[in-house]
Amino acid sequence: MDDLTMMQLAVAEAEKTAPKETWTNPRVGAVIVKNGVVLATGYHHQFGQAPDGDGVCLSP
Repeated sequence: MDDLTMMQLAVAEAEKTAPKETWTNPRVGAVIVKNGVVLATGYHHQFGQAPDGDGVCLSP
């Protein structure tokens, strides 16, 4: 999996939430990849709620 494909996957994750849900912050998508294999994905669901996209990826 190349860098562009991974970035496109992160953008797709971010687009799972409506802009109004995270306003005034940007939508956040995250992808964790190791040796070309996607291990986890996540996105920020709503403004004021933790975790952000990267935290969702790291949550068990």
